[in-house]
Amino acid sequence: MTYDPAYIDAVLAAASFRSQRCAIHFHLSAADREDLYQTIVLDALERSSRFDAAKGSAATFTGRLALNAANDFLNELKKCRGRFCALDPWVANDPDFSQDGDLFDDGSSLWGEDQDCFAEIDALCDLQSAWCLMTDAQQGLLQQLIIHPDQPTACRATGYSTPTFYRRVADLRMHFRLFGLAAAA
Repeated sequence: MTYDPAYIDAVLAAASFRSQRCAIHFHLSAADREDLYQTIVLDALERSSRFDAAKGSAATFTGRLALNAANDFLNELKKCRGRFCALDPWVANDPDFSQDGDLFDDGSSLWGEDQDCFAEIDALCDLQSAWCLMTDAQQGLLQQLIIHPDQPTACRATGYSTPTFYRRVADLRMHFRLFGLAAAA
């Protein structure tokens, strides 16, 4: 099967971008990153017959395919990591310990089935990026908001006038929104 060179360029660009982004956000090893890259490329080539240039650009189509393939890859990786269990360090010295049983039957998995650790890690990375690019005044305000149980108490602790305090809180919220973090509804 022959492929359009523009489509191939779009596939390679999307695979490179998505695998690099996932490697950064999810701390993938070099081997996992390469596996993800190859998975995206193969998936996009298998689905090339579905691409219609009249409906959209190759970059848009391959970008969506790369996102879906990366999500599938990361979910499978999460399942594999979910099978990792923590053994009691004293087991090595226990003469009654038997390796005949299934290590995963006792429910000692470090990752629960209902937790989305990748989303949590992604949020923490975004929070760290937001913190690094805050001014000293914004960092101080955030620390006061963390320390005090409510905003009126934090307002009194900062020494700002009420309008200034709430304006700075609004600015802080906007700063977080720039990094993809929004307040809970």
